[in-house]
Amino acid sequence: MNCAVCGGHVPADQEYCAVCGGRALPAEQLSDLGAVPPAEPGIAGAAPPIDTRRVLRPTRGLGIATIVLLLCFAVFQALYFLVQLRLFVVYSEAMEQSRSYWNMEFLPMEGLELVVGVLSALVLLPAMVLFLVWLFRVRGNAEVLDPGIHRRRKPWLILGWIVPVVNFWFPKQILTDIWRASRPGHERGGMESSADYKGGLLWAWWLFYLAMFCTDRHARVITYAHTGSSGNPLDLTGREALAFYQDLALAGFLVAPLQVSAAILAVLVVRRITNWQHELREGRRGQSDSAGVLAPR
Repeated sequence: MNCAVCGGHVPADQEYCAVCGGRALPAEQLSDLGAVPPAEPGIAGAAPPIDTRRVLRPTRGLGIATIVLLLCFAVFQALYFLVQLRLFVVYSEAMEQSRSYWNMEFLPMEGLELVVGVLSALVLLPAMVLFLVWLFRVRGNAEVLDPGIHRRRKPWLILGWIVPVVNFWFPKQILTDIWRASRPGHERGGMESSADYKGGLLWAWWLFYLAMFCTDRHARVITYAHTGSSGNPLDLTGREALAFYQDLALAGFLVAPLQVSAAILAVLVVRRITNWQHELREGRRGQSDSAGVLAPR
């Protein structure tokens, strides 16, 4: 039995190919239908062309939902930047007047800071979940387009983000392989030079993501610097407490632009890959499937 899509061997007890999901059919039937034409003589190991009847799984709905949530997160972080900037100015003025934080009245900006922080967290969680679902979907399509180009197995689509050390490059490799397999002009089974692969957008997103990831623990660092081993800001007195919250505000409006940039660049990456795969899927829609090679929906 051979796969009607990629031509790979499929065990007799399996109905679909484990690599790309194509229907397993006897070699004689594939030859009669012309689903997987034999490789040209003299070209050893030539990759069989993709069956034009293969329908890629839809990505547009997931892509749009992911983009909307990422944009909402970017908007909240932009507002958070403005709030932190205002708080830093207020705390600096209080420092010049030798005031104590505990003697100051509650600021409306502090309430707004809490609201924006909660809304950002409520948007970020579903955005991360949808991004992972989208990532699995486009990875499955990319495996159909070019099954041999992917360097990491599917479990790393989740583990790559959380396993220490490797989380600094595994997710980038996974997105790079999906990008290469999906982009127009990519030849299945072919090797691309660095000049052919234009992944500047991916690199920009990844560098901003790493910068955001490395600075996301700024609150813990500042708290430890001011409070030591106790870790309780309530133990701070007088100007020490005001200096602590001033440093938090300073770090907040320095980190927020990184988060906004990373979210916007992630939107562009999701949009680019989604559009490429959607265009490929639209170009194949409506073609016959007399060989029954479509994987179950």
